[in-house]
Amino acid sequence: LKFCAQISTSPLRPHIAAMPAATPVRRGRCSVIAAALLLGAGVQLAVPCIGFVSLAGRLATRSSRTALSAMRYDEAQIGEKYTGTVKTIASFGAFVDFGADADGLVHISQIADSRVNDVRDYLEEGQQVEVWLKQKRDGKFGLTMVESKLSGGGGGAREPVNLSPFEGMASDVWVKGTVVTTTNFGAFVKVTGKGGATAQGLVHITQIQDGFVESVADVLSVGQEVQVRVTSVDVGAGKMSLSMKEEGGEGAEE
Repeated sequence: LKFCAQISTSPLRPHIAAMPAATPVRRGRCSVIAAALLLGAGVQLAVPCIGFVSLAGRLATRSSRTALSAMRYDEAQIGEKYTGTVKTIASFGAFVDFGADADGLVHISQIADSRVNDVRDYLEEGQQVEVWLKQKRDGKFGLTMVESKLSGGGGGAREPVNLSPFEGMASDVWVKGTVVTTTNFGAFVKVTGKGGATAQGLVHITQIQDGFVESVADVLSVGQEVQVRVTSVDVGAGKMSLSMKEEGGEGAEE
């Protein structure tokens, strides 16, 4: 006899298709034990006689990760790169499930090179991101989305990035960039300017390619190398706009 389950969880967590029952299944205590073994977000448990039991909720998250052999606290290595999913957004940062037995915090100062005034300008729940483990203490994880910020503290004052090396750059000059994160309205790309200076700029969804783009994730992914043009720079605000389209093309910025 087997319990069968359909589990909808993060791609980083193991998926259980079936597991053998140690004893015959019946109403009551045995069913509860079986359900406890399969605790997790979006579990549907098929059990003879009692039908389907749906289990969900944040309170079950840590138990389910432990039961499904998630990465333990002592296994997570500082400086290592992980792919994760944004679970919760707050004014001070975002909590990311990166495969460990607890979510890690990406502080607002660790989201981008440039100053971030609103976390939701960069991140949204369910978004896939690449992060580095910056620190861990008392069972908690501190993450960063900027590799160069692995050293040094986090959570302090956020100084605007120096965009002066990109100011005055001709709009017909192509530079190589790397997609750092994607959102529903575009992608943030890290580019290198004069003297080796680096900074992130936004490629709006309308500037990714000619024609309509329904989903940024259908065209771009984190870590992807792209060719972009600098279309505008606001040094004071620490913001830079980029385009992947030919100058003067369909929908080009004026």
